[in-house]
Amino acid sequence: MAHERNRPSVASPNLDHGWTERKLEVISGYLRSYCTALKNQGFSTTYIDAFAGTGYRARNPPAPRDGPGLPFPELAEAAPQKLDGSARVALMCDPPFDRYHFVERNANYCAELQRLEREFPDRCIAIHEGDANERVPALCSRDWHHERARGVVFLDPFGMQVKWATIQAIADTRALDLWVLFPLGVAVNRLVPRTKRFPAGWREALDRIFGTNAWEEAFYERKVQGGLFPDDHERTVKVSVDRIGAYFNERLGTVFPAVAPKPAVLRNSTRNPIYLLCFAVANPEPKARGLALKIARHLLDGVGDG
Repeated sequence: MAHERNRPSVASPNLDHGWTERKLEVISGYLRSYCTALKNQGFSTTYIDAFAGTGYRARNPPAPRDGPGLPFPELAEAAPQKLDGSARVALMCDPPFDRYHFVERNANYCAELQRLEREFPDRCIAIHEGDANERVPALCSRDWHHERARGVVFLDPFGMQVKWATIQAIADTRALDLWVLFPLGVAVNRLVPRTKRFPAGWREALDRIFGTNAWEEAFYERKVQGGLFPDDHERTVKVSVDRIGAYFNERLGTVFPAVAPKPAVLRNSTRNPIYLLCFAVANPEPKARGLALKIARHLLDGVGDG
């Protein structure tokens, strides 16, 4: 029962009150612009959705099931979906991508994704059942530049499933654009206690998502209480949730040539920040990098602050 006492209280994140639509509008807009820009340029194009679900989403999803290795089991896995989700939105893109890769660890969801193959018979679709942190790096391992291949990856986890090693593998392709949903308020901020007393496993979870343990120094500040007197003392103060989000975006900038400076803050119905929608470009070529960043910034600016 000690583990239960150490877990923060979990309130309903009110996950589907408009922010999902804004997220998908950005992704849809970017995919259309991306495929239009690369049309007739001699590149093969690939879309990778690392948490594809069923291809649909629900207005009022049931509680997700537990998943391994997460401090908050309720954040382990997105619920079944019925409205158009990211996979189906990508398949409707016109002009289309040459190839689509949908990664999903839930076997039942993979079976649902197979329906999309029948619905879109003119699309080249591959469905990969398994852990995104294994499947995505494997897909990234090809020689993208030699094959004149380009693509977009969408990492859309419900919680803290994405390891930094997966993000690094995408950056190493020097060919892919990345959209990633960072679980700022719904998970990460709750793993950074104000007291700096970390229950077992929390530091390790944060190390995996940031790819470093330097976050601890960045997330706490030493402040002096009092004036210039002998009883003055320092105290440790946790930084703001905004600073935590900015740190993740800065981390993206350490491995990608270009990163959108202002991710979209996605808020729930009570106006609390739950996710950041971040964008990064792996292609170092200045013209391609500049165009991708221009399109992404325009779309992110349209979202505003949640």
